[in-house]
Amino acid sequence: MICGVMMSGVICAALRDLDPKVGGAEMSLSTLLEGIIEPGPTSNNAPNYIPFVNTNDDNFEEGWELTIMQSSDRGEPKWSHLNTNIQRKIVDLPVEDIWSGLAWKFRNRKSGIRNKTLYRKHITHKNKQFEKWVSNELSILKEKCIKEDKALIGITQLTWSIGACNAFRNLGVPYAIFVRDNIQITNVELYRESLENADVVIGAGVGLIKQLNEIFDLRSTEVVHLPINYSSRFTSLENIEKSINLAKEKRKKEGSDSIPRLGIMGIVPEKGHEIYKNLLPHLEKMWPELEIHIFGESFYIDSLKGLGNTIFHGNTNPKDAFPMIDMHMLLVTSLGTWGRVINEAGIFKIPTLSIDIGSQKEAVGNGGVIVENDANLNEITDKLKLLYEKRIFFGESAQNHAKIVDHRKAIAELRTIIHKIKDNIYE
Repeated sequence: MICGVMMSGVICAALRDLDPKVGGAEMSLSTLLEGIIEPGPTSNNAPNYIPFVNTNDDNFEEGWELTIMQSSDRGEPKWSHLNTNIQRKIVDLPVEDIWSGLAWKFRNRKSGIRNKTLYRKHITHKNKQFEKWVSNELSILKEKCIKEDKALIGITQLTWSIGACNAFRNLGVPYAIFVRDNIQITNVELYRESLENADVVIGAGVGLIKQLNEIFDLRSTEVVHLPINYSSRFTSLENIEKSINLAKEKRKKEGSDSIPRLGIMGIVPEKGHEIYKNLLPHLEKMWPELEIHIFGESFYIDSLKGLGNTIFHGNTNPKDAFPMIDMHMLLVTSLGTWGRVINEAGIFKIPTLSIDIGSQKEAVGNGGVIVENDANLNEITDKLKLLYEKRIFFGESAQNHAKIVDHRKAIAELRTIIHKIKDNIYE
């Protein structure tokens, strides 16, 4: 029997990408919204979730209807069409345009970062187009909600959030905006109005919220932890243990079990690209036994080939990548938005070294080590050696800490915020 305060309404998720999921941010919001459309508890009455362990939730709020407004440029839906409480509206608006093309063509050849002036033209142009389309669709949706006496709440994130927020604000629809990457802090004035007028700005971790409050004059902020559905990603803890043991046996047969291995999962400018250019040769000099395994494919990864004692694997499923390494590193240079890969590594007992920016310290917890954001190469090297020396202890701690991002906990957190928006708590 479903009990508790009944919630009825429509969430409008207006953004560039959601379904299909094209990246970690889209994966996170998809997971949250897939949970919100189903009945479930708020943070006030949610149990203590443990990864892979089913929990009987006794206190439920009613699920919400969902309308997705996004670009058609990503292809057919993967999950939203499976639920009758979801409508997916798409606009024939390509993700890229002449300005983004020129921004890449005239990028900084050293760092690989797109030309900022041209990229801002791209952002402005796309958001104006998106705002016009969302406004038309949203006005129809709002009228429908009024007739049916249903609450309407907007949600958005990332690049096209300016257009979505303008549409929400102009039509008097309360909204929440997620901050997932550094797009807002590298384009502060472009995104200021959308963030500072939001009913609530949501970030994964207290550290990220603190960072944002130092830059923007935000009305309200909330934490929704990054959601990981471990069962969906990795099936079971037994499967994880099996993968770990098989990798150990393979390395023992190869004679590589005594060779320290560091893993890096994907590299972009805001995730340590420039640091790695100097760090990889330094590690080869100061710790020649260390193998650095780099996973993923990109321009930025290609630019590191030939540097240090590195092995490149290309795009690799995390369940195959984590068992072959001893420790993991994720460096960020500007905004510490959490880093899903930290806790995905943790569930495989792989500890992480990260940097003390935003929520990175919260993501690592006691499952690894943190360096200061101005740490030099020697300090990073020393901390890596410590991490390797105590990898068993830190690995066990990392697996235990991984429960902090159990998706059911995050869904309950978002459900609480949606409830507050509906009840005008943030006014």
